[in-house]
Amino acid sequence: MITLLDNFTTGMYLIKTVHKVPLFLGSDEYVHIDGYGRTTHEEKRIKAYIGHTGCAQQFGDLYYGPTDIMEDLEDARKALQAHTSINVGRWVWEWVDPQSGVTYTDLKNWFENRIRKGGYPVYRIKSDHMPYGPFTGNPMFNIVDICADQNKYLEYV
Repeated sequence: MITLLDNFTTGMYLIKTVHKVPLFLGSDEYVHIDGYGRTTHEEKRIKAYIGHTGCAQQFGDLYYGPTDIMEDLEDARKALQAHTSINVGRWVWEWVDPQSGVTYTDLKNWFENRIRKGGYPVYRIKSDHMPYGPFTGNPMFNIVDICADQNKYLEYV
């Protein structure tokens, strides 16, 4: 049985966002941009993506673990991918430059390999409940739901 501790409040998500290139830029195409990040509230975070892109969005994968480990994973990935990220000024974003050649699968493999090699107590949401988002047909859930029925939602990475 998987047991979450009190400090398991942070989720790490992987996302393939959809952005519509504005007509004033000479296009009305959709662009997919892969990314990752941390959240303590999945539903608010996915709805924020929907709000600022104007397109349906979904998290392809969700992971849960101690906040400090999730922060370390995100920071390590940012440092590794600084040259393949979308950068604005001095800021390195959690978005992968679509022209970098880094794929969603590459991101997922990197995170999961790092979790396994580090022996970190980080768990993945089972594929039965993914993708996550209001337009996926899957019920929305949160950390309270997960803690109430961990074996229903979580699996080892």
